[in-house]
Amino acid sequence: MNTIVNYLKRNKLIISFVCILAVAFFLRFYKIESVPKSIHLDETVNGYVGRFILNNGVDLYGNRLPFFYFDKFGDYPPVLPMYIQSLGTYLFGFTELGSRSITALLGCLLLIPVFFIAKMIFKDKRSALFTMFLTAIIPWQIVFSRTSAEGIMASFFYLIGLTLLFFFWKKNDNKFLSYSLPFFVITFFIYPPFRIIVPLTFLPLPLFFLLNKNIKKLILSIFITLSFFALLFIIVISPWGRGRVDQISIFNIVSGVDIKNKHWIYNDKTPPLLTRIFHNKPVGYTREFIKQFFSYYTGMFLFTDGGGEITHQVPNSGEMYLAVLPLFLLPLFMYFKKKNFNNIDGQLFYYIIYLSLIVSIPAALTVVAVPNPHRSILTGIFLCFIAAYGFNTILDIKIKKIPLTYLVYAFLMVEVVYFMHNYVAHVDLLQFIGTNEGAKEAVLYVKKEQNKYKKIYITGSNYMAIYYLYFAGDVSRELAGKFKIKLILENYKNLHFYDTDCASNKITENKSQIKEKVLIVNRGDCVLPGGVSKVAEFKSAFGNAAFQAFVYNP
Repeated sequence: MNTIVNYLKRNKLIISFVCILAVAFFLRFYKIESVPKSIHLDETVNGYVGRFILNNGVDLYGNRLPFFYFDKFGDYPPVLPMYIQSLGTYLFGFTELGSRSITALLGCLLLIPVFFIAKMIFKDKRSALFTMFLTAIIPWQIVFSRTSAEGIMASFFYLIGLTLLFFFWKKNDNKFLSYSLPFFVITFFIYPPFRIIVPLTFLPLPLFFLLNKNIKKLILSIFITLSFFALLFIIVISPWGRGRVDQISIFNIVSGVDIKNKHWIYNDKTPPLLTRIFHNKPVGYTREFIKQFFSYYTGMFLFTDGGGEITHQVPNSGEMYLAVLPLFLLPLFMYFKKKNFNNIDGQLFYYIIYLSLIVSIPAALTVVAVPNPHRSILTGIFLCFIAAYGFNTILDIKIKKIPLTYLVYAFLMVEVVYFMHNYVAHVDLLQFIGTNEGAKEAVLYVKKEQNKYKKIYITGSNYMAIYYLYFAGDVSRELAGKFKIKLILENYKNLHFYDTDCASNKITENKSQIKEKVLIVNRGDCVLPGGVSKVAEFKSAFGNAAFQAFVYNP
């Protein structure tokens, strides 16, 4: 017994480290195939497209091995995360686990660089472990890790790069800087917000090295910073780099800034010059940016609602847990501030505060589904470091011989249990937009019945052809070039996909030409032609019919 106790004491750090990884693994993989129940549109498309290209060397439009993007609907999303995500299909097949597993794994592994960064800042393994633990359990890290989010993949590579950058900073060895750069570059081609985050990450480094009178590092950091801004500029001026940005940017008409300006100008009775001073595009866009930026640091977004698209929401959940709030407040008290700051690396901590602010800038430049926790995915991670600063102040405080830090862990675990209950039990009632509920069941039914009919008419909206091919596991090379833009596939064997919710409309339009029995699959409730009989129904979490199958026998 004493031998076991001594072993545990000697290896406490390693055991704690492994236990936190185990907790992260459990939270990300527990019931991952069924929670969320329905696989999201992007999960299906990205997993299928990535696997198709890796198998065949061309994409669905016939383009040879694309590296920068794959065009879905004029948005030009990066194709690299599709390759990464699709690796899971080689391991687990064309299933929910196959689509989600790699992202969930990267969501676990990013905790490793978090630990090393925290250890360099706090110089204490307990605070480093706490930072790692908090990152493992915060809601949005769990939610996005379980749903194949590109932001998790990009965060993994970014945090490795940041760790190596900190090693360069601390050890004064240029090899760490050279090792870090490829990881930062990769993030440019995984998730667009990082194209802004990475240059801003390097922006203050010349100042730090100037203050430290390190001329060599100063020159090197200026060159790297300018290079990243140049890369950002090159991507921004390219059509594929602007694709999604043009659709959701605050400079787009959807922001309403131009409309508001015209409204105020029209109703303003002051002289035209004065009107233009108060109501113009620079003022309007600046105020819109500030409004969006601060929305990412409100109590509602961080602790209660979370904002963003309903597809990623969890009932009664924000970015962080309420138990973390006191840790943000502790450093404001002078006693804790004096007690703590001399024991940490002040420069690195100030830099983390800077990063916690700039990582929300790309999200603040958008106006669709805001505040958006995915576009600001790193915000929660860097707030974990700031919370760990508060945790660091109470390391040696005990209440009746019980370390106060134990109580922090206890409260956090209570909140994790509460969050996971809401997530597992209720997420399908909330995340119904974009998840295409019933689509998997409908296409599997079609596959089972396919040989019984000469023709089958299916709704093709919301990538139903991709859903069919994904769950059928068909990545045949001959499909290349048969897809039209927006991933429309009109015909596949005896299947006919129509870009409408109601495939039965085609029966009505061509009734006289149909001479034999056909199967029809509609989305939801559609007006049906005479002579059809329902043979199957696939329901959503609310109990309504998401898809219905009918037989028409002329």
